[in-house]
Amino acid sequence: MMVLQPELVRDSEYYLPDGNTVIQVENVLFNIHRYILSRDGSAFEGMFSLDNIPQSDSAETLIMTNAENTRPSYSRSHLHHQHLSPEGSSDKTPILLSGDTAADFRSLLWALYALPAEVFAMPSTQAQITRLIGIARIAHKYAFRTTESWALSVLTICVCQAPDTPSGHDIHGDVEVDSEAGKSIVSSTELLIQLTEVAVLCAHDELHEAVEPIWADLLFAGQTQDIVSAMGLADRYKSQLRPLLGLAYYLMMLKGKEEWTKAASGDVEIDSDKTKKPRLTRDQRIRLLSGYYNLSRACEALSNNPPKLTHHPSC
Repeated sequence: MMVLQPELVRDSEYYLPDGNTVIQVENVLFNIHRYILSRDGSAFEGMFSLDNIPQSDSAETLIMTNAENTRPSYSRSHLHHQHLSPEGSSDKTPILLSGDTAADFRSLLWALYALPAEVFAMPSTQAQITRLIGIARIAHKYAFRTTESWALSVLTICVCQAPDTPSGHDIHGDVEVDSEAGKSIVSSTELLIQLTEVAVLCAHDELHEAVEPIWADLLFAGQTQDIVSAMGLADRYKSQLRPLLGLAYYLMMLKGKEEWTKAASGDVEIDSDKTKKPRLTRDQRIRLLSGYYNLSRACEALSNNPPKLTHHPSC
């Protein structure tokens, strides 16, 4: 059976008329300046240094040439690049990036091309925070270390900062401001999942520590859907999210078997925005049943063999 290639379209924002490198992400073509991608010791710098297409004679290129000895090692497993063809020179022979979304790559280009005033403006909407998450994720993949560090730092500030609000609750996109607690609260579970995933991916301890209390507040609110979401996330990153893993399973266990059955129902509910609600997997139910059984046995053993408690002399 013949597999048809999706029709390629030029990006409306970053197919630049004076660009000198065409890159394809999904079915979108970007025509951008090679020296922009070669900055910050990125993986693209290593790739471009191996081909026969000269970089633009720019100040950035000269700086990269002088810093050649400090370039990091580069793996080309996710960049399909062949020496024998002038890839990147036209729409017919673009450099193909696999495993990325056009939205994330567009976000990275925004960060690389942005004006100082745009870079230093604090995000205040869900779309802006989601864009920063995408920037951090793709900058980490392609070793834009400075850009990655900047995006993660701004995300951490957004989560931790105490907004100046007189009273009540002020919601900007998916960031809900709780004036009583004096800190910003990510009210969207999906956004919180993305923040946690990028913190784990980039091994950013500050962002990781910032989202932990938000997860605790969310889970103690008792919504089954949120607890199941936390269980799924923690199961994927067991070694990095052990506290979240334990808390989520503990709170779900307290809900009892009837709630587990509802959460594992094959009739998956659909939200108003057509998003599927998470549900318990078979393995998760087995873990809950095993934990329930072990705790029940432990309680029975305590009634038959109560521990001997000794008073401290100071009591």
